[in-house]
Amino acid sequence: EFIMKLTNADRRSGKYDEKIRRVLSELDTRHRVVLEYRLGLFGHRKHSYSEIGEKFGIPPYRIKTYERQAVRKLNEF
Repeated sequence: EFIMKLTNADRRSGKYDEKIRRVLSELDTRHRVVLEYRLGLFGHRKHSYSEIGEKFGIPPYRIKTYERQAVRKLNEF
C-alpha cells in the first residue's frame, strides 16, 4: 500500500528508494520486476502490461496477474 501511494515526485526524488527496496525484497524476482516496471520505480519509466509482456515474452494478462499477486503478497506483510 505504501508503494502504491507514492507520488511521482517521491519516486523521482529517490527519497524512499531504500524503504521500497526492503519491501520489494520480500517478493520473488518476477513479481518484484513487474511492480518496478509498472510503477516506474528505480529509474524505470512506467510500462504498460503489453510492454512488460513483450519484454519477457508472455501475454499482458499474465503481467496483470503477477501485479495482483505481488500487491496481495505485499499487503500480507
